Amino acid sequence: MASNLPNANLDRQEIAALLRWHIEAGCDEAIAETPIDRFAAAPPPPPETRGAPAPSATAQQTASAQQAADAADTLDALYEALCAFDGCPLKQTAK
Repeated sequence: MASNLPNANLDRQEIAALLRWHIEAGCDEAIAETPIDRFAAAPPPPPETRGAPAPSATAQQTASAQQAADAADTLDALYEALCAFDGCPLKQTAK
């Protein structure tokens, strides 16, 4: 039986040396009796998709932010309005 493997013409000592080398390299277990062609296997199913993310701000939160910004007549007042605004959950998670 002819083989297309590049190492098919190795003698017994060379095969034993290759086996020792594999064991020394940590290849100490056979995964399967026969090789698995991963390219021929069916692709894994796509991951489950979740629904659309919830909107980040409600119309009321947006209107509240706009009113606070409109009421500020200086940069310091705008800064204070931003610090007082609690309509964005980023404020609780940002550092």
